[in-house]
Amino acid sequence: MLSTMLRLSLALFFTFFLIVSSGMTAAVQAQKLRFHGNYPLAIPKEGSESQMQAEFDKTLVAILGGVRLMGDKNTPTNHTDAEAYTKADYQTNLEQMVAYAEVWNGKLGKKNNNELKKLARAIKGGKISDATKVLAQLGATDNKEAEQIYFIWLDYLLDQKEQSPWTKPENIQVTRAYRAMLAFVGKNFDRPFGVQAEQGAIVADAAQALSNCMENPSDLAWKGGSRYSMKEGDELRRLVSNVSYYHWRVHDPTPGRRGALIDRRIVQNVEVALYDVVRSTLEKKENWGNDPAHGANLRRLFEDTRKNGWYVNGDRAQRQ
Repeated sequence: MLSTMLRLSLALFFTFFLIVSSGMTAAVQAQKLRFHGNYPLAIPKEGSESQMQAEFDKTLVAILGGVRLMGDKNTPTNHTDAEAYTKADYQTNLEQMVAYAEVWNGKLGKKNNNELKKLARAIKGGKISDATKVLAQLGATDNKEAEQIYFIWLDYLLDQKEQSPWTKPENIQVTRAYRAMLAFVGKNFDRPFGVQAEQGAIVADAAQALSNCMENPSDLAWKGGSRYSMKEGDELRRLVSNVSYYHWRVHDPTPGRRGALIDRRIVQNVEVALYDVVRSTLEKKENWGNDPAHGANLRRLFEDTRKNGWYVNGDRAQRQ
């Protein structure tokens, strides 16, 4: 009798272990498939519990990063430095992130409503210790990249509102190539600008790079394959560097703290210009330049350049 009970207990234990392990494996796999590093490749698919869970978990980590930034003794309480985010700025953004976490909490059918309400109250009251404790209860523990994820999530939520193509599940393969290209250029080549660069200079350089790509579409080293071998002087590499610079400027925790005045609409216009080059190259290969989206993107970049007091002279950006 005892032997039978022991065998039954062991069978139940191993069944439970397999269920838990498969759930953890699915969550890890969802993270790998839908993220490139800390960047989401698309919003979760409705009905995919593993993807929704990954979204909820990542949002909590982003909130943890924002709470740390809000509680940092070096974070200003006023806009004496107009470029720096204040405690109130972080507070407002965190309230939006908590609301976003509540959405996925509801879709997952979780019973974390009380904890999320406590978190919202703690953030509104500026109670950093209380907010951190609630986040730990929800599973958001120590993460060295939490601050970076906060800044990425800040743009991610804005991208969703703007229905940016890199948030849509149907575009995930294009977005994967787009993110891989940005990671490759960011890792292997120097940034084209420093932290104090004017926004007009960056968008003007992006406009010139896109114009040059369109003028000589067959000269680009990348032809839509999985390998990126961009030589010096390649105009696509120049355009990618502009987007990569922006992502460093607003997502890296050090310069990101002073990104309050950066016009996200202009950043999105530069991102869309690159994204459409990647998309059309994957779709049309060497005929990528025939896509009408590039002309519209170029007009927007030239208009952004002009509004910021810069112009391009056929080679480089110059101030008016």
